[in-house]
Amino acid sequence: MQKYRTLLPLLLVELYLIITIWLVFYGPVNWNITNAPTLIGFIAFYHIAFILGYIVQLRYGRNNQNKAKPNFSKLANKYYWTILTLAFLGCLISFKNITMSNSFDVFRVIDLIKLGFIDPAQARNLYAEKLYSGDYVGNKYLTALMVFFGVFKYALLPILVFNWRKLNFCKRLFGILVLIIPILSGVAMSLSSINFFYLFTILVSLLVIFMSNDYEDGGIKGILRRKGVLFSLLVIFFFSFWQFYAVKSGASLYNVVVHGARTASFDYMTANGIEFKRKDDSSVLYDFYEKLTVYIVQGYKGMSISLNESWDSTYGLGHSVFLQRVFEDYLGFDIRERTYQRKITEIWDENIYWHSAYSYFANDVSFYGVIVVMFFIGYFFSSTVTSALFYNNFIAKILLPLFALMFFYLPANNQVFSFLENMISFWVLTFVYMYSLRKKSQINSCEEFNYK
Repeated sequence: MQKYRTLLPLLLVELYLIITIWLVFYGPVNWNITNAPTLIGFIAFYHIAFILGYIVQLRYGRNNQNKAKPNFSKLANKYYWTILTLAFLGCLISFKNITMSNSFDVFRVIDLIKLGFIDPAQARNLYAEKLYSGDYVGNKYLTALMVFFGVFKYALLPILVFNWRKLNFCKRLFGILVLIIPILSGVAMSLSSINFFYLFTILVSLLVIFMSNDYEDGGIKGILRRKGVLFSLLVIFFFSFWQFYAVKSGASLYNVVVHGARTASFDYMTANGIEFKRKDDSSVLYDFYEKLTVYIVQGYKGMSISLNESWDSTYGLGHSVFLQRVFEDYLGFDIRERTYQRKITEIWDENIYWHSAYSYFANDVSFYGVIVVMFFIGYFFSSTVTSALFYNNFIAKILLPLFALMFFYLPANNQVFSFLENMISFWVLTFVYMYSLRKKSQINSCEEFNYK
């Protein structure tokens, strides 16, 4: 039974990614990919490498039995107020940067949030206008502090979910209040990615609890004991898709269904040879299906165009938009000129359209080198899953939502490594996770799962 539970995350990831490939060729949009055999060939090799990495780790890797000290779950509970305070500071800095505010003006913040609730599409237009105008520069020193605060800002939510039963009412309440801050910034600027981030973090955390070997706080009982978390999941789920549709449609779902409001479309993409299969009498569900498809898989189109370009090394920096900007703005190295995104920007604008994470990885290692990258991602993902589910490794549990975010946006963009907060959280937690895998507490996983 353990073997099948260990393979389930791999099957879920593969099922989702295969569905995204099906959407590219048989979904509601004709992407007119001219080099389809080449694109499918590379993606097939990436999937094979990812699966091999996952299986190799299961057979030959070594996993943590959680005998190593310290116990990070107890530490997270013991120093909860410290973590909460640092997360709060990170949330404030992030709120300022996302809303592009030069100061924490309470009245302006309230107006932005009200607009985000009332007219999400207009709020998003104002955000895009300010973002691309270059008027907002931001405070680089405050942003630099996110290298330290970012990991606490990210970790607070999974800590709250996993340690829910160990936290008293006061700790839960203040944790929720702090976590609302990023959601409000997403409301103010109509950014769906923040809501989706919360949605996946809670969902994956609950899935880990359900599948874990923790007899005291696992299984369906472990989930039902977190009624506050379940309620939050439902609220975020419905709000996320309501906001997403309102932003992409330019009208609320209520106005579309009740008043027959006309929705905005992605017809501007037809200039890139993209055709939409919709009909004039298409339903709201079909319209939502089309918009979600464009959101998820448009990066494959960018990848298909990039496959026609030659590779120039980006020296390990090209996978991250954040690192590209840092080295260009502060160190004078123009890495972006060497990226696939810049090379095809006249055809597929790097500032408007998305590019698959595969393309970002390829900036550093070429599209052939991504095969190796996917093998190691599969290997590390497998190690994290095994440690989280069967050895109760708390850091592994906190890492898994970041993997979920990575896989969900893999066809679209490099969501984890392109943004400072996600990137620093991933690498810091990876370092701590590696520290938790001390030799004295390791066993050969093939002995545990009897794969040989």
